[in-house]
Amino acid sequence: MKKTINFRESQRIGKKGLKSKDALHVACAIEGKAEYFITTDDKILKKTKGLKKIEVVDPIQFITILEGTLSCSIAAGELRR
Repeated sequence: MKKTINFRESQRIGKKGLKSKDALHVACAIEGKAEYFITTDDKILKKTKGLKKIEVVDPIQFITILEGTLSCSIAAGELRR
């Protein structure tokens, strides 16, 4: 079954000032239920602040998030070998 992308979502994101291809890329990540969209593009990072459906971060921010999650898991005793 072929799934179509929600172009309305892409258009809504595009209204934040993103290029259409960038907006479509973020909309695809949302459609795919991604928690994070990782980019080094400063324009995308700035123009997508405040999106509620996905967190747009740079690679350093993402690693920091992962380290925090890992630390919480270790502290809670959830990590097993």
